[in-house]
Amino acid sequence: MLRKTLFMCFFILVLNSSVFAITVSWDKNTEPDIDHYNVLYKKVTESEYTVIGSTETSVEIPNLSPGKYEFKVIAVDKAGQTSSPSESVNYFILVVPKNMRCNECDK
Repeated sequence: MLRKTLFMCFFILVLNSSVFAITVSWDKNTEPDIDHYNVLYKKVTESEYTVIGSTETSVEIPNLSPGKYEFKVIAVDKAGQTSSPSESVNYFILVVPKNMRCNECDK
């Protein structure tokens, strides 16, 4: 039975375009029979999640447009049993117009 809570953190990878990528990472589940993790994400204005499977404890999610996103992680064991979803984490991707940036930031 999967009982561990998964913790996540987020990093922006690309800041100079209108399309972004985020790396989602979490603590490894300590149970010995973990097969993989499912990362669920969506814009908070949408109703359905996109799911990305990973055998690692991080995954890059590419091609995100600006907006507010919600992320969760679920552990899946070798029997196909799933953990409860991690606590949801919201993340904003904001674009600062070029004329509002400092000149030093673009160097």
